[in-house]
Amino acid sequence: MLLKNDIIMKKKFLLLAVLLIVFLMEYTQAQECALNDSLWQEAEIESTAEAKNGWFLPSSGMLRVLVVYIEIDYDVNPQNDPYPNGSADWTKGQLPNYKDNLFDAEWSGNLQGSVTRFYNHASHGNFKVLGDYVDSLFIVKESDAIPGAYNTNIISSAISQINQMGVLNTKNNMTIADFDNWQNNDTAGVVKVSGPDTPYSFDHVFFVVQNNYVWTNKGSTHYASYHNILGYPQDTRSETSMAKDPTLMFVHEFGHNLFGGNNFHNGGGHVGSGTGKTFIPNQGGWSIMGGSETSILTFNAWDRDRMEWQHPSKTYLNSALDENLNEIETALDATNSNHAGIYILRDFVTTGDVIRIKLPFIPTNEHQQYLWIENHQTAQNNGFEFDRFKHQNHTCMDEMQPGLYMYMQAGKDIKVGSAAYSQSGHYTRPIPANGMYDLQFESTTYPVTCVTSGAVEPYEKLPQFANPLTGNQEQELHAADLNADNLIGNEVKLTWLERVNGVVNPNLANNGTIHHVFTKNGVAKLGVGTNPSANSMITLENNNGPIFNSPNNRKVILNGISIEILDELQDGSIKVEVKLDDTDIANDVRWCGTIELPAISGANGYSLNLTQGNTMLLDQGFTATKINTPMSIGGTNYFVDPTVLSLQSGSYFHLEQNATVNVKNNSTLRLKSGSKMELESGAKLHIFEDSDLIIEDGAELILKPGAILIIEEGATVYYNNNQSGKGLLVGATSISGNAARVEVKGDMVFDANAVWTHNRDGYYYFYPNHQLTMPGTVEMNFTGKGKNHLFIALVENTNLLLGNITATLNTGMVYYNNNSSIQLNQTDFTSVAVTYNPSYNVVQTGIGLNITNPTDVFINGCDFNYLATGIKIEQVTTPLTVQATNMTGIVDDNYYIDDVEEISITGGILDGGDYGVTAINTEILEVTNTEIKNMQTSGVNLDEVAGAYFSNTKIHTNTDGIYSDNSLVFLRNGAKVYDNQDYGIDMYGVYNTQTRSFTSMLTIGDEGCGSVFDNTTTGIKTKNTLLNIDAVQHTIDRQDNDTIPNQFYGNGHMFDICYSYLVRSPGQINAKGNYWGTNPPIQSSEYTLTGNYCPGDASTPQSISLDSDDYSTCYSSTTCMDCSSGSSSMMMSGGTSTVEAVVQESFTAANKPFIEQDNATTRNAFLDLSSIDLIKDTVNNTWMGVSVNNQAFALTNKSVHHIQVAKAIKAKATNSNMRVNAVPKDIFAGITENANESANVQVYPNPVSNELNISHDLSVKEGAIHLEIMDVMGRVLINKTINHTNNQIDINQLSSGLYFYNVLQNDKVVQSGKLVVE
Repeated sequence: MLLKNDIIMKKKFLLLAVLLIVFLMEYTQAQECALNDSLWQEAEIESTAEAKNGWFLPSSGMLRVLVVYIEIDYDVNPQNDPYPNGSADWTKGQLPNYKDNLFDAEWSGNLQGSVTRFYNHASHGNFKVLGDYVDSLFIVKESDAIPGAYNTNIISSAISQINQMGVLNTKNNMTIADFDNWQNNDTAGVVKVSGPDTPYSFDHVFFVVQNNYVWTNKGSTHYASYHNILGYPQDTRSETSMAKDPTLMFVHEFGHNLFGGNNFHNGGGHVGSGTGKTFIPNQGGWSIMGGSETSILTFNAWDRDRMEWQHPSKTYLNSALDENLNEIETALDATNSNHAGIYILRDFVTTGDVIRIKLPFIPTNEHQQYLWIENHQTAQNNGFEFDRFKHQNHTCMDEMQPGLYMYMQAGKDIKVGSAAYSQSGHYTRPIPANGMYDLQFESTTYPVTCVTSGAVEPYEKLPQFANPLTGNQEQELHAADLNADNLIGNEVKLTWLERVNGVVNPNLANNGTIHHVFTKNGVAKLGVGTNPSANSMITLENNNGPIFNSPNNRKVILNGISIEILDELQDGSIKVEVKLDDTDIANDVRWCGTIELPAISGANGYSLNLTQGNTMLLDQGFTATKINTPMSIGGTNYFVDPTVLSLQSGSYFHLEQNATVNVKNNSTLRLKSGSKMELESGAKLHIFEDSDLIIEDGAELILKPGAILIIEEGATVYYNNNQSGKGLLVGATSISGNAARVEVKGDMVFDANAVWTHNRDGYYYFYPNHQLTMPGTVEMNFTGKGKNHLFIALVENTNLLLGNITATLNTGMVYYNNNSSIQLNQTDFTSVAVTYNPSYNVVQTGIGLNITNPTDVFINGCDFNYLATGIKIEQVTTPLTVQATNMTGIVDDNYYIDDVEEISITGGILDGGDYGVTAINTEILEVTNTEIKNMQTSGVNLDEVAGAYFSNTKIHTNTDGIYSDNSLVFLRNGAKVYDNQDYGIDMYGVYNTQTRSFTSMLTIGDEGCGSVFDNTTTGIKTKNTLLNIDAVQHTIDRQDNDTIPNQFYGNGHMFDICYSYLVRSPGQINAKGNYWGTNPPIQSSEYTLTGNYCPGDASTPQSISLDSDDYSTCYSSTTCMDCSSGSSSMMMSGGTSTVEAVVQESFTAANKPFIEQDNATTRNAFLDLSSIDLIKDTVNNTWMGVSVNNQAFALTNKSVHHIQVAKAIKAKATNSNMRVNAVPKDIFAGITENANESANVQVYPNPVSNELNISHDLSVKEGAIHLEIMDVMGRVLINKTINHTNNQIDINQLSSGLYFYNVLQNDKVVQSGKLVVE
């Protein structure tokens, strides 16, 4: 409130208005000061200012106060008189009873005045505050001076009455000279000059009004003068309106003149207008600048330090005794290890002993914080009546107990210069021994029955809401948004009534209880992990709403400070040990807020050590840590942020055995680069739903043997590390026998540059709903401690997805459960020496590796055991390699391959399952040096495979060896299919009438040889499948002299070959140079070769011959490769026509590179040969080949076979974009002879459906040429002239059946034959 007339009185002045809400008390202090900023900030503060000099009055020497007592006569409104009958301390119409008890008029060794004694004790005798009062009561009529704020009118009227008296008339007959001991100076903080002013002025006048109903129990201090008293102004003045003893009111108001404006309210003083508070809650405690929330009525060590009130017998301002009872300075700095030690604290009030510890690690641009420790032996022991709880004379209140009382100072440490009087009030915060909590207030009020009346909401301090870092304590007011405007202003809940065990305790805990003192037999220690704690505190300078732009502390910084009571001596002294490197947490803790762990050098070697069996909970706090932008939790707004514990670079957080850190309720544990967290055996780090763990690049989270990290569903781990030897380190570097584990139930999110490395003996345990988020640049490198040592485990129904990354799994074991799998999606994957599921764990529905669209795959030396599927691979466009990998006890497919460009399986044993290798829609499958056995359905299952190559592979003791649909199968280099229960090879294909090609082909021995033997039912059973098994021809095709016989023997039936109706089946199966058993050659009873008919067809079967000439008698039980022999004679047998030679040459040129490498390029090399159209005369069992230039030539069975093989190979080159637009070459160009010398006429196709082609080289000059087609009765149905070399005849008029044709020239039959119309 601004008094304009004061500005007129003096240019620069100070107004401190103190508003007080008072319940029954024997001493009354200010609770709330409302100060006009624009006024007190006009006070000049020079750079030479020092706090010890006092603000506007001196803090040392002698100063005498004039007291004036005033009573209001309510002659107009008597009902307004708050004390119509006076009070116990002040009888109506008389001077108050305490008039002689406030001040000593003169200094003596036996001081009696309460104010004089107070400042004498506070200053150690350095400041002598004396006083005298005008020995008259000044009664001011209401009709003459209307009561108002600050008693302005009332005081003015009283001064007029004094002036009318003409004399001062004090009790001790003092004059103005006795009240003017210091020269007035309107510059704050300068050295005060002793001696009188010229003319005189009163140093300080205290006006006490008994009964101003507008200003009851309120006070103020002014740096100004209302009116001159007997002609003399006042340098400073204070006032109050109260009927009680005003000692503490005066101590506080007068204290402003020493300490500063309302921004020095502290220790229970209310927040002054415009000056703000340092902590969010209004603070209680004790201080000269305290007020109605004060707990202890005395001063504190900060007050003494500020004024530099040093004990005259001491060397140091802040000191105690060492163990040898010598004085030792105790202004300690936690960064100085020499400041740790054992100290003896005597009674604070009488000796001034105190410990002040400057907290470490607080940034220089923030409020520095100081921990203060005082030994209060209380009034009953030290004789100082103010060293007690405010209301302890009430039976419902606790009596103050001797022991240590502590508080934290934030800021307000500038003593020199123009900033000495800056920063907000409430800068010390009590640290009650019974800790800090998220106080749980009830929703309904309860009557107050102790000291005062009214009703407030009881609160509870529940163990589950302990909050030593950011909670409320009982000696502060609970900040709350009571008007629901999403802003905490001047709204509080009172900590008056605590409910304990269901019973409400009425003892006004905010004014002090026996539970607030530290004692040897009670709470004896304050440290990093205790409640309360020695860590720094959050500050937020604000003025009940507006936030000040100041160096606030917005996080809790942990430290290694501990204070422990060692002994309580008989004289009341307390021996304490101060440690600056005590980082042990020896109890369960719940931490909330924004927290930092610096690089503390703990005596135990750790920055923080959670001792054995104890639990740390990082939890959502509910006590306000900000005053705006609340967060909704469970539908209720709380002025908090989620909890974050950050481990700073160089910090080392250690968990002893069986210790636990739980991160819950939207909290975060952050390991910054260079930090380390280590868990011993049995220790656990548990990240709960909606909470996070962040591992920055260069941080270390070490799980030693037996330690556990649990990432719950809904929790997230952010993994940013890419440095070797850093990140998440699970287990020991050698096998410990007690593996650490990571349970991944939630999410792991990896930074784009992260490298996820695991190379220790621990393992990861993945759960169904986990999720890994990995940018494509992430690398995953897992290297375990051996194939039988676990490094990944999958819970039932878990799919471990490794997508779009580079992943390596080496030398470890993966443990599966039902319906679990590892899925690789767009992954560059390498795995060497890994056991995918141990042999003792039978899983019916798991998939070892489920690979989709990888960028690369290389698997070597791995084992897959007792899974539903070993490896499932789909949608692959790059070559994949699997080497030396065994599979045992697989239920379904050992390998399931679908839509794969090229895969190579080399080495390994596949033992058990439905299928050994299933390949679908695959271009190239290479199986080399592999054993496939004991499959319930078939060793190999192929569907639409362009090339399946089996080299030196054993396929045996399965139900079927190889089952194939529309695929090309190659047995090479000693491959064996034997001892299968049903078929050795069972193949099915389709004849494509457009391309004249087969979709199925079996090639044996095109490189090396192959064997099919001892299969129970049939060795080779095919339908519409080419057989390319001629060992002699393969030698010719390879252009070498080394014929290696394929082996066919011991099968229940060697061949069961059929070609469906209308399929252009080969006229002969070429199988020369092969081994057929001990009684060669193969007998016709051992095979069935049928054309034009397969079971189910309604057609007439046609026999197909088998050419098994030049058979081999060489037998090797080891491998057919042992029987190779030179055979140049075989290469030349049977002679060669020009057409056949051209076909052979074209086939060999394409086949040699194809044998070496099957790819789009080598398949497309068959383009020229595959472009020849094959026309079969099934009636006459002859073949013609029609070139791309429509030239027709008769073909031998050998040439037909080459062309059919070429067509089958080329037709599978569907994945190529090479030679797409290439024009095939006519390999018959330039050939003039015809393979069929008996006729120069070709009639095709035969059978025919729609159009008949007739080609001839007859000369029209020799006569017209005609075609006649007759039915079986000899009737001519078609007669056409065919004078062109190539002619097309429409035969759609003919019904299906057998016909005869004649080609005539000059009525002479040139050629005749049968014709079948379909």
